[in-house]
Amino acid sequence: MEYFLKFSAILGLFFIFYKLFLEKETFFNSIRIYLLVGIISAITLPFIIIPEYVTVEGIFVEQTISAVSESNNSDPLYNFSLTSLLIGIYVLGVIFLSIRFLIQLGSLIRFIVKYPKRKKNGYVFIEASASTSPFSFFNFIIYPKDKFDQYELEQILAHEKVHAAQHHSIDILLSQFLIIFNWFNPLAWLYHREIQKNLEFIADQGAQKDQKAKTSYQYLLLKTSTPNYSLALTSNFYNSLIKKRINMLHQNKSGKMMYFKLMFIVPALILFVFTFNIKVIAQQKKVEKFEIQTELQIEVITKDFQKQK
Repeated sequence: MEYFLKFSAILGLFFIFYKLFLEKETFFNSIRIYLLVGIISAITLPFIIIPEYVTVEGIFVEQTISAVSESNNSDPLYNFSLTSLLIGIYVLGVIFLSIRFLIQLGSLIRFIVKYPKRKKNGYVFIEASASTSPFSFFNFIIYPKDKFDQYELEQILAHEKVHAAQHHSIDILLSQFLIIFNWFNPLAWLYHREIQKNLEFIADQGAQKDQKAKTSYQYLLLKTSTPNYSLALTSNFYNSLIKKRINMLHQNKSGKMMYFKLMFIVPALILFVFTFNIKVIAQQKKVEKFEIQTELQIEVITKDFQKQK
C-alpha cells in the first residue's frame, strides 16, 4: 500500500508539472522523454531508502499479558480484514485489464497477418480495407485502400513513418502497462492520454518537415475526423484531438526557456525522496565496562618486629 501511495505521488508530481509548464510547449520530443522519465521515476524511486541512524539508550519494557475474550475472534467477519478485500479487488482489476490487453494484442497480430505486405526502406506497408483508419505498430504501417488520393496518402504515410521510426509503440505499450497495474488511479489514465497526445504532436511535426503544405495537411486531418475501424495499442492517424493537433501546428516554436522548465521537477523529486523515503534505524547505545585491577601489598607488623637499621 505504501508503494502505491508513493507511486501515485511521484506520477502526480510529473503530471502537475507537465500541465503547469510544458503542455503548451512545442519541443515534443523532449516532452516525450520527460513523460517516460516520469513513469520510470514513479516505478523506481519508492524503492530508494535513505537510512537515518539514531542512537538510543537501552530501554527495558515491562510486558504484561492480559486475558482476552475469545468470543470476538470466533466471528469470521472479525478475521476478514479490509486489506485482504482491497488486495483482492486490485488483483481482479489487474487480471481483467491484462486479459483485455492480450485480446487486443491478439486482434492486432491477426490483423497484420491477414493482409499482404510490402517491405520498403525498413517499413512494412499493409494495404487494408477502405474502412480501416491509418495506423502504425512498430515498423508496420497500415493504410486503407483507395480512400485517399496519392498526395493525401503520402502525407498520411509521412505521419505514420515518424511513429514507426521513433518507436512510439514502445511508449504506448509502456503506458498500457501503467494503467493495467494502476487501474484504480485516475492519474494513470490521464497520464496515458497525455503520452498518446504528445506522440501525435511529434508525428504531425515530423510530417510537416517533409510536407511543406500545412494547409493541405490540416484539411487532411479534418477529412479523417470521422472515425473508421481502428485497433487499440496502435498509433492512429485519426483520433479525437483533431482540433488540438491543428492548434499545435500553428503554435510558435518554444524557446530555450522550455529546457529550464524541465528542471523544475528535479528539486521536487529530491524533496520527496528526503521527506518520505527516509527510514529511521534505532541503534542501542553501547556501554562498555572496564575492570581495573590493582595490586595491594599489606605489611604485617608484630611485636617481635625490629626495624632494620
